[in-house]
Amino acid sequence: MKQLMKSGGILILLLILYAQIQAQHINSLNPADPVQGEAFEIVGSGFEQQQGPWVVEVARVVHRQMLSYHFRVLRWRTDRILVEVPADVPANEYGVQVRIPNRLKGSNGVRLTIRERPANQPPPSLVPWIRRAHVTGQFELWIYGQHFGEVGGGLAKEIPHGGRVHFSGNGRDEDLGIVRWLDNLVRVWLPQACEPGSYRVVVFSGRGTGRANESNSMSVLVRPEMINEANPGLIEGFMHIDSVEPMVIARGTPFTILGDHFDVYRKGKNNSVDRVGQGDRIVELVEIHKGHASSHICNIQNLDPRLFPENLHTGPLQWFNDHISAIAPGDLNPGPFLLRLRDKADNRSSNNIAVRVVLSAGEALSIVTISPNPALPGSELTIRGRNFGEAQGSRVAILNPGRLRLQVRDWSPNKLRLVLPQNLTPGRYSLRIFEDAALTEGSDLYTIQVARSNLPQ
Repeated sequence: MKQLMKSGGILILLLILYAQIQAQHINSLNPADPVQGEAFEIVGSGFEQQQGPWVVEVARVVHRQMLSYHFRVLRWRTDRILVEVPADVPANEYGVQVRIPNRLKGSNGVRLTIRERPANQPPPSLVPWIRRAHVTGQFELWIYGQHFGEVGGGLAKEIPHGGRVHFSGNGRDEDLGIVRWLDNLVRVWLPQACEPGSYRVVVFSGRGTGRANESNSMSVLVRPEMINEANPGLIEGFMHIDSVEPMVIARGTPFTILGDHFDVYRKGKNNSVDRVGQGDRIVELVEIHKGHASSHICNIQNLDPRLFPENLHTGPLQWFNDHISAIAPGDLNPGPFLLRLRDKADNRSSNNIAVRVVLSAGEALSIVTISPNPALPGSELTIRGRNFGEAQGSRVAILNPGRLRLQVRDWSPNKLRLVLPQNLTPGRYSLRIFEDAALTEGSDLYTIQVARSNLPQ
């Protein structure tokens, strides 16, 4: 009898211990098959109020040895945990568990399938990503993208630890000298005596190892006219503006126009094609007020004469076939404008891009952070930034593509609370605060990732 009671006591103790171990329970994963660099949500019950020492452990057996990872937690709740998959974790089958390291206490285990991220697809996490790169004046290479990492305002001497830009092709294989480093723009020097041709550029953010640190590769074309050689060849097409950065321009400050076919080419002797460059083409900001339009010509930016005193009087101007650096006039009235390029020789114009002019950069309506990111359909977003206005008024928040308007729960000058549509298709979106009564968006784009949800529709 004593032996039976002793055995029963041990069994009860084990059951109590098991119940303690299983207090945190995983019901499902959303999605259960994320790609490298994506986020997934652990849906369950009994998770602690605060994360504290708890971790999300992902493990698999390799050659009879346990290989485990602790994934970064983006958001922790008692019934849902949002987790980021490292971009460099091998694609395979794993088991995921919420637990305290080196202790038995933990949740049940659930299968997780990590899929390989397709080549040249932007990651939804903090992995660096290049979306455009081009050579600018005085042999600078400008690389636009996201998640490059920024330290101390992006000064040349304050690049992220381990941050670098690799340049290869046509006999070149080297890291380039940094001019300026920002989270969304890195400027580097083009190598000396760089031959015309196509090159490959990759940004390493210094945030980690493997694919977590390495961006996609982007092809960069170095044309003959960039290195002072003649006869670049005929490039067909007419002026087209893709985008303007920034779209909210402080008067008297420079902005960049990105697109194609901006240069003028003319036939010379012996059927040669000569690059004229800007020629008779101008950058205009068109103001429309009460049905009347007035245009304002923008100066084309010169190189900094303090750095290049030999170009103090003559340039070179920042006008190239795929980008132009211009300066907004200092006497503009604040408000919406249409930006265009016009050829005075034949009066033809490019497409129009809507922008907004403000008195100073501090007055621009701008988004600083959005959380959570990634987010789920139907969830609430908190947007922090500047100059949203005391009340919503005619301003709305939209998602592109599709120009989806978001429900507003709360509006204040520096913080907004918005709700994503419940039936929103998972994917990558651009959020912008839009001035509905004007011709232009009020803020620049901010990219968010919408994850899949298993919530009932």
